Amino acid sequence: MDLVYTTYNQGGSRTNIPDWIRETNSLCSVSCQNLIVFSSALPLTENRQGLNRIYCADLNSPWDSSLVCTLPSPVSCLAWNGSGSKFAVGDFSGNISVWKILDFCISEWEEVYSSKLPHERIVNAAFLSSSRVVRLNQYNKDSILYNEKFEFGPQADGTFDSEVCLFTTSSGLLTAVVLNDSTVHLTTSACVGRSRNCIKYVDISTLKTGEFLLAACGAETPVTIYRILCSLTPQEGLQIQVLNHSSFSVTQKGGNENVRISSLKFVLADSSDAIVVGVDGPDGGKVRMWELEYSQYSCHKLFSQSSSAPKHKIVPTWRYCSEFGVGGSKLVSLATPRSSLVGCERPSCYVVVGFADGSIQCLIRDSLQQISSVELPRNGNISLDNTKNDAAVVTICDMCFTSTGTCLVVTDSLGQLYLYRMSPIADPGGPHVAPYLVTMYEYCLVSGRDWWDLGIAAAQTNIQDVTDKLEETYSKQPVGVKNFCYNRYMSIRASLFRLCSQSQYRAADTLSIMMLRSIYGDLSSLLTVDGGYSEQDPAEKLTNILRNYPSSADLNSVVSSLLTNGFSREVPTSIEGTQTLHQLGSWVLILALHLLSAVPEFKTRRGPGYWLMLEGGVSLIRDILVMTRLWGLPRAGFITREKDLDLNSKLFSMISKLKDNPEDEGLLDECLILPSLVIVPELDVMVSPHGVLAGLQTGMNLPLFFQFGVEPNLTLPPQPIFLEGLPYTEESSSNNVYDSVNKISLGRNPLELRACNRCRSYTQVVPVSTGGWSWEKRLNRCCCCGGSWRTVKNE
Repeated sequence: MDLVYTTYNQGGSRTNIPDWIRETNSLCSVSCQNLIVFSSALPLTENRQGLNRIYCADLNSPWDSSLVCTLPSPVSCLAWNGSGSKFAVGDFSGNISVWKILDFCISEWEEVYSSKLPHERIVNAAFLSSSRVVRLNQYNKDSILYNEKFEFGPQADGTFDSEVCLFTTSSGLLTAVVLNDSTVHLTTSACVGRSRNCIKYVDISTLKTGEFLLAACGAETPVTIYRILCSLTPQEGLQIQVLNHSSFSVTQKGGNENVRISSLKFVLADSSDAIVVGVDGPDGGKVRMWELEYSQYSCHKLFSQSSSAPKHKIVPTWRYCSEFGVGGSKLVSLATPRSSLVGCERPSCYVVVGFADGSIQCLIRDSLQQISSVELPRNGNISLDNTKNDAAVVTICDMCFTSTGTCLVVTDSLGQLYLYRMSPIADPGGPHVAPYLVTMYEYCLVSGRDWWDLGIAAAQTNIQDVTDKLEETYSKQPVGVKNFCYNRYMSIRASLFRLCSQSQYRAADTLSIMMLRSIYGDLSSLLTVDGGYSEQDPAEKLTNILRNYPSSADLNSVVSSLLTNGFSREVPTSIEGTQTLHQLGSWVLILALHLLSAVPEFKTRRGPGYWLMLEGGVSLIRDILVMTRLWGLPRAGFITREKDLDLNSKLFSMISKLKDNPEDEGLLDECLILPSLVIVPELDVMVSPHGVLAGLQTGMNLPLFFQFGVEPNLTLPPQPIFLEGLPYTEESSSNNVYDSVNKISLGRNPLELRACNRCRSYTQVVPVSTGGWSWEKRLNRCCCCGGSWRTVKNE
């Protein structure tokens, strides 16, 4: 376990703080998109007042935390939903609520449900989803094909289409809520067990069969497991059943030890075949593990007299397996990952244990063997009393694994965050290697999980090996799978290239190709053929026609041929949509100008545009130029030396020659003259990483130290211009903010923007035109690099 960074709480006044503030319990939860929500009793900055606050931040920029809400009582539980768009929270006074990200900006939230359960304490919150779990297929884990390498877990009987949020109280009341799009939400309640009992610890997980399990216990009671059945029908509404499953006692057989349960967790939330229980006794804190087995028992003769009655019955039982303890210190927290990619009957995973003395023990599931041990750092902790020089005494409060389990987040009693990098579960204690990382990236590719935490591990390896192996397996997938995964694959690939300062040009080309393909897809979907029904798709028909034209063909003659073949000149969209098409077409022209101007340099060195030319970007540019001329979109207003120069036609001619013969000497001469004919505008493809990723690229020594509310100086120097006269929007001399989605300049100081938490991309908060909404929807949820959006306001 390596400490990656610590985010300290230096905000707020430190005078007149009571002693009980040292005993606060800060909770945290990390979503599948690597967003963290955490609670803090201390304000993180001067202007944030009130107690029991809940904040949200991206793990790549933890100092930039947004206040979500303030609760009347201390927070007792936090939980994200499966997609990472909502989280549920409960407190010690029985208040429950569900919050949703507003307009996909993690700095903006709205409450979609709230209620109060009087005289109750909420001990657990969880979401039950009907979506199937993605797992590694243990029998075909070496297969190259994604469809064989990964499998989707089964769904239980009576599955539901909606997402159900469950809240469990300390008296054994289970409340279920179905969150509809409307303001009317369906709710129901059930009792955990036959009668209401005192419950202190609860965890909910999913069996390999798709069924949901709930484990509950008190401090000194047996651990009882229940099976949860949910159904949602128009006739009966929301129904929830809590059925008996099995139970076990934490006291070993024949033992008279006096122990109290202090924590309870399923080993893997997506395949709950084991449970770890933290206990405290005279010898200190210990961790004990039980595994689920199915035993066959004979039925008594009174129940087997009927011929149809089964002679034997399969009964689930929990078998005690192993124990770990360090002695002396109490156990304060347990953390287990949601899933494991080690495909077998008992998948290996880490079990992380936090003790009151500040030590964190990393154990492996097999026999709970210790892999590593670290101490919570003491340097940098704030002093509660400004007259003293000693650091504040902090304790571990909560721990949570990141999206893929590659990193661990720890919170302390002051609401401070610590991020640790874990070793690969395939080689505990060893380094991350390319084959393991490739499998993890492929898992993110097919499951929809975020891959930011994998970048923390990949920074230690040879990035080129990882990208080469990832490209090799992706290229062997069926066409349908490749098209489905294309955008996420290109985003992952670009994020890998951005980890190295030497491959920034290739990262730019990767995003350029992805954007070109998106633009081509949108424009080609607008193609229509006069006369109604056509036996061939208009996009395929366009490609076939262009394939037969020589490189010397004129753009106007190509358009005339398209009209002869029945293509329509009318754009089937509104005036506002036409404006969006014009903006995208202008960006393609700027990209073509940069590419063609740099072609002569590719003989001696590689720069932006080189990989674009190798990977099919030239054909996409040519087709887009033809479509924009077919619809008669306004020509880009670039400043040219020749007054009547038809820049679109000239670029089409040069692009066609480049596609057919890149070594044409006449073409190279035209490329050399091109920058003198046109003032080439700025291009936005060179975008540097932001936050922790920027620190990794610069090679800063770990751990990094941050402070809430204070942005660190992690700004990377702009990449040197590849060729004079080919400027980029990220240059220090550039005065304008560029919209990375709509491809327009937003001026010098826009009042309100959406900024990416992973890179230095920006876009508008509200679209200028309603017609462009269909295009913006492609990148509305997240940036093209995979990062989340946040709102930035300039005063």
